[in-house]
Amino acid sequence: MRSLAEMLALALWASIAGGTAMAAPTAVSFDRVGVATWYGEELKGARTASGTPFDPSAVTAAHRTLPLNSYVEVTALDTGRTLLVLVNDRGPGRRDREIDLSRRAAQMLGIDRNPKALVRIRAVQPRADEIAAQRKGSATLRLDASPELLAALKRYRSGDRPGAIPAAMPLQPVLVEDARYTVRVATFSNKVRAKALADSLHGQAVSDDGLWRVETGPFTGGRAAQRARDAAAARGYGDARIVAFD
Repeated sequence: MRSLAEMLALALWASIAGGTAMAAPTAVSFDRVGVATWYGEELKGARTASGTPFDPSAVTAAHRTLPLNSYVEVTALDTGRTLLVLVNDRGPGRRDREIDLSRRAAQMLGIDRNPKALVRIRAVQPRADEIAAQRKGSATLRLDASPELLAALKRYRSGDRPGAIPAAMPLQPVLVEDARYTVRVATFSNKVRAKALADSLHGQAVSDDGLWRVETGPFTGGRAAQRARDAAAARGYGDARIVAFD
């Protein structure tokens, strides 16, 4: 019988009037540390498993089991950079490697000068605006991993433990008490729905390139922001994110 980490679920692409603007296939409980390699011009134009030609300048990756057209957060353990990547191909061929990145993805993570690098791979359901940016060919860098998390991931890897990373090690920004933050709860295509959620959270619905982003805050201090993020998650918005307030 397959483990929970290996039970992958496919979700249909959708654009639902009155709901979130877009959705994408994603995997369930996939969170691993492994070796990443990358490939570039030598395979330019080759047909990927998803049917599209390989583009080394796009932010994509190949994986053996994750659903095609799903998204992952890839964190480079050497640089701390975290990138949203589209899985559109199958690979790597070697079993001691976990993921093959496009040249552009490796460059943005700061690992393109190495033939291989340790990375964390976490399946995610991106927001609608992040999917739109990917479709336009724009890369989406997420908040860098904290030094404490990177050290924990390296210790985990050095122990040669198989399978998924413990859920007690989430990827999140380093929050400080003298900074200001907002919580991005969800993105909608429908203004009325966005406004209703914003009002219920005492937040605001912000217009963003034809979509409506629901935010709460600003909050002074990391603890206040974390409480607001936890409250949004308790309402069913588990992808709510804390971001620095400009």
